[in-house]
Amino acid sequence: QKIQISSKTYTVKEAMLIFILQEGGLNFNNVAGAKLEEDSVTVDENPSCPSGYTVVGDTCVMCGKGTYRNDTTMSCEFCPIGSYQPNVGQKVCTSCQPPKTTLTYGSNSSADCIDDCEPGQYYDIGNSVCAQCERHHYQDMSGQEFCYSCPLGMKTSQKGSNSSESCYSMYNL
Repeated sequence: QKIQISSKTYTVKEAMLIFILQEGGLNFNNVAGAKLEEDSVTVDENPSCPSGYTVVGDTCVMCGKGTYRNDTTMSCEFCPIGSYQPNVGQKVCTSCQPPKTTLTYGSNSSADCIDDCEPGQYYDIGNSVCAQCERHHYQDMSGQEFCYSCPLGMKTSQKGSNSSESCYSMYNL
C-alpha cells in the first residue's frame, strides 16, 4: 500500500510521519504550550479490524464459529468451557443456561450444552445423563465425561466417589 504525493511515492507510515511532523498535522499549541517531540511519535502500521475480526497477514478475517474476538489480545479465541458461539464474526460467546456446561473449548452450538455433572459423576454421552462413577473409580471435578480409575491395587467401597482419597488399598483390610 503506497501513497503518491506529487511525483513521490510513500508508504502509509512515511506519509503519516510527514503529515504529523512536517505539515503540522498534530497541533498542540492550544494545550498549555505543549510541543510535539518528534522522536516520541509512533505510527502503528497494523490494520485495525472491527470487533469479531482478526488480522491475518494484512487482511481482516472474521472469527469462526466456536470463537470470539478478544479485544485485549486482538485475536480470535475459542469460547471457554460453559459457552458456545454458533455464528462467525462475533465478539462474545453465549453462556450455557445453568446448570449446563460444555465438555470442551470452542463449542459452536447450544446442543453442546450438557448437564454439569457434579464430582463423583460423569456425563454419559450415550444416554445423555449424569451417572455415578462406578466402584473403583472417582471424579473430583464437575462437568466431566469420564471417571478416573483408582491406582493399581486400590479400590473404592461404593459408586460415586468424588476424590482419589476414596481409593484404599485392597491389601489393608
